[in-house]
Amino acid sequence: MPVNDELAHLIPSFFAQMTSDAGLMRDAVAAGDWNVLARLAHSARGHCMLFGYQALTPWLRQINLAAKDGAAATLIIETALSAFAAAVALAEENHRV
Repeated sequence: MPVNDELAHLIPSFFAQMTSDAGLMRDAVAAGDWNVLARLAHSARGHCMLFGYQALTPWLRQINLAAKDGAAATLIIETALSAFAAAVALAEENHRV
């Protein structure tokens, strides 16, 4: 549930953006662009907090921190990114119910 009822009409856009961001983060990992990955994770984390989906933020924090280690942390990043994408899909499905 969003923290602010005034944002409720934006929830579908929020989920679309988080799904898009997960794809962009995957692209950044594939390209080895760790700065873009860190920026995307940080931004997505802020959006999750704004919309009241704090439960999605631990994976984004982990991605953001691991991006600083770059290629050495690829497995951690890919695991966290997969978990984040699955959690977004589950949260979106639960929101529709």
